[in-house]
Amino acid sequence: MKPVSQTHLFWARLILIVGSALVFLYSWAYLFVVPYLGFLPAVPDGEIINVYITDPGIDKVQVGDRFIRGGTQTWQEFIDNPAEVLFQDAQAGENYLVVVERNGSRVSLMWEFPGLNPDEFYFRLRQAWWIPFILLFGAIGTFIFARPRNQFWYLLTIFFTALSVWVSAGLTAHTQIFFSRYLAHFSIWILVAVGWHFHWIFPTPLTRVPRFAGWVLYSLCLLIAVAEIIVGLSVSLMYLGALFLTFGILGMLFAHIVRQEGSRAEIRLLMGGLLLAFLPSILYLLLDTTDYDTGLLYIPVLLSFGLIPIAYLYSIYYHRLGGLELRANRAIGILIYAVLLFVIAMFTGLVLRLLYAPLDSSELILILMFVLLGLVSPFLFPKFQSWLNRRIFNISLPPDRLIEGYANLITASLDKEHLATLLGEQIFPSLMIRQAALVRLETNASGYPIQRIVPVLALDIPESWLPCVADIPALAQQAGKIRLPDDSQQPCPWARLVFTLNVEERMIGLCMFGRRDPDDYYSPSEIPSLQALMDQTALALINIEQAHNLRTLYQVNIDRQESERLRLARILHDEVLSQMALLAQYADPSKMDPKFNLAYQTSVDYIRDIIAGLRPTTLNFGLHVALEELVDEYSANKPAQESKPQYIFDIPASPERYPDDVELHLYRIVQQALKNAQNHARAGVITLEGCLEPDAVQLLVKDDGIGFPSNAGMEIAGLLARKHYGLAGMHERAAIIAASLQIDSRPGFGTGISIIWGPTASSIE
Repeated sequence: MKPVSQTHLFWARLILIVGSALVFLYSWAYLFVVPYLGFLPAVPDGEIINVYITDPGIDKVQVGDRFIRGGTQTWQEFIDNPAEVLFQDAQAGENYLVVVERNGSRVSLMWEFPGLNPDEFYFRLRQAWWIPFILLFGAIGTFIFARPRNQFWYLLTIFFTALSVWVSAGLTAHTQIFFSRYLAHFSIWILVAVGWHFHWIFPTPLTRVPRFAGWVLYSLCLLIAVAEIIVGLSVSLMYLGALFLTFGILGMLFAHIVRQEGSRAEIRLLMGGLLLAFLPSILYLLLDTTDYDTGLLYIPVLLSFGLIPIAYLYSIYYHRLGGLELRANRAIGILIYAVLLFVIAMFTGLVLRLLYAPLDSSELILILMFVLLGLVSPFLFPKFQSWLNRRIFNISLPPDRLIEGYANLITASLDKEHLATLLGEQIFPSLMIRQAALVRLETNASGYPIQRIVPVLALDIPESWLPCVADIPALAQQAGKIRLPDDSQQPCPWARLVFTLNVEERMIGLCMFGRRDPDDYYSPSEIPSLQALMDQTALALINIEQAHNLRTLYQVNIDRQESERLRLARILHDEVLSQMALLAQYADPSKMDPKFNLAYQTSVDYIRDIIAGLRPTTLNFGLHVALEELVDEYSANKPAQESKPQYIFDIPASPERYPDDVELHLYRIVQQALKNAQNHARAGVITLEGCLEPDAVQLLVKDDGIGFPSNAGMEIAGLLARKHYGLAGMHERAAIIAASLQIDSRPGFGTGISIIWGPTASSIE
């Protein structure tokens, strides 16, 4: 479906503005302008259904009376002239002759016009005057958030706007303030035309109809509305229009369910929501045709209307019904803030007016409230907008500080996965970009030819949308230029903007931006800022790859060291000890000096200790045995400090075996942790605890020593910079076997080093 024209966009905006003004006007009029009579006559028979003045007495208006005349104005004149307001010019405190019919006879009495009084005001405040605002927010939400701006968007915006105006005018129709009865009767038939038109084509047209059919529908409904105003406002005709609207919409949705198999589940959901919204109205209209006293049943009826925009927006948000979708828009922040100011000013002014101020100063109080809130808005609105950005738009970084914030964040990106998460969850949402792709181009030293494309990030796009090697030259030529939307003749037609990632005049990657809230619009003035972000991303990618290469070399070096240790251990065991054993066989014990025997045995024990250090022989019997023996060795050795710590081994016995490299690296990590605790912690107690499960290992080395700050600088670079080579080696060994290593320490509270290997390790990282 084609986007709407600028003319349609203008009319949608104008109708929404006028509709919003009417809803605010009638809500304001109901609370402020409509005279406070002290009693409530029902339309059309004039029966008094409520009296707000306490202890009215026998000579006062009573519930059940039928209003006949007030002053010079009769009830029939009021009903016959929809532009007239009851007691419109009455002044508070003045006495008026009121004629009522009571028990079949007319009674004349003097009624002191009360004006604004708390009981009547709180009664109005509890009424459903605010329900149209729910429908109005549905219209505003559709206008601001729903995309694309096509005929569906246009009609749904007008439908919600007309519905809110009809409900708002209908709520005040019994007062006839500001021609509300005229508007209620007129708007229902406009609503019928728009509602039928929209549901005929949404989510796809039921059948093809001639173009003039739409003109006939709108012309017919307009003629009925005008004729009703000219001939006379009949409540029955307005109810008939409401029935036409309700059953017409439900009937068309049922036809969509029957004819359109692909959207049945989504349409069923929408139809269910509308049934919940319309059913109370249908029951109310049926009861109103009987002698049953409907009373205040209209309030739950109007409350159910709030389900209408919820049903549509839910279907659009979760199912993209009709191809529509909801988009974020920062303009909603200004709107919500303005509404909050209006509500706060209105109710604060009302409270002050009721409690402290004379009636003739109410307007001054409200003006002062608006001025005061306007003065504090420069301080409140930025905080409100910041909260809204975080909670509603998922914008964690302020757009004006995005480059600076990104530069600080990428320093902690040690791998491509972390960089992709940073871009996809913080940077791009802050720019309201919803579709993006970042690929790394692998080339030779000169930059060409491109040998392979490695995806780094695919945000809300399938992998099939990523470019291939043949697409790169054409995309590179369009770098920094805004592309035409959905041009199938160009590669990656979904991308609206393309940037190359360059390092030393060599292209190393490509970043593409697609859908963007709210209108997929990229301003030419934004391109330099976006290019700066991509330049930082290019440097981050190179740094990540270099860090990865260095880490790989370091890990290979660790593996080489372990292999060399194993080789030396085997040489010492198989060659040196064998030769020394052979030497002992050839020696004559009777001729040997006792000192020689002692030196010989000491040398053999020393070589065995070296072998145990190079390759723990206890690992041949399992990790549990090796760790227990390790703790025993540290417990038996005398440390450098005077006070010897107490060692506790608390790992349940387990016969589980793990891959040789896993057991060896876990053993080395624990060995280094115990060594650090013994040499540096000044601890009284050092504990090794954990559990050895079939597919997982959890170990914790903790002490009650002096501790150290561990809130920052615990990454490899920080540890190496501060010459903590032992801790850095522990991290690297953990990385080799894909284990998680956490260091938790605070000055004065000791240190805990946890090692987790197995399926749970990846979720902890």
